[in-house]
Amino acid sequence: MRSEHDPLAVHIFVSRRRYRSAQDTKGGRRHEMLARISYEKACELGFPGSLGEWERLLGAVAKR
Repeated sequence: MRSEHDPLAVHIFVSRRRYRSAQDTKGGRRHEMLARISYEKACELGFPGSLGEWERLLGAVAKR
């Protein structure tokens, strides 16, 4: 018998992979957009943190 995967954990895994493989623009807009869109989906799945926490979870570099 197989256990079901946690939808939030799967979303985190897929989002991190997409975020890291995305080719960003000079201003960093593509990474910002990907983080925001995936954060909205994560909130629907029950992620309790803020957008900043989500970006850190994805592996975003701190803004200067």
